[in-house]
Amino acid sequence: METANPKLTLRSMQIVHLALMIGVALFMVISFVNNANSLALLPVDETHLTLVYVACGMAVVSVIISSALFNNLLGKIDTSLPLSQKLPQYLVPILRVGLY
Repeated sequence: METANPKLTLRSMQIVHLALMIGVALFMVISFVNNANSLALLPVDETHLTLVYVACGMAVVSVIISSALFNNLLGKIDTSLPLSQKLPQYLVPILRVGLY
């Protein structure tokens, strides 16, 4: 079995993390720009505020669930393995949680 190079694996993890963060930031910017004009026309009523609270609540719950899933997946990694075999196993949970 071929062992992974720790430097290359860490570099891959950094690239994946950066791509996920750029994707989230880009989605936020595009959503804001698309909705900036229409938000000024919306009346602020109780229903609108309720939806804002629901969206914020879903974001908080998503972060908590994502963190729990990530820690669960990391807990399944065998700590007795050498570093070169553990690093690729860390990349899988990052990809799984990032794609949820």
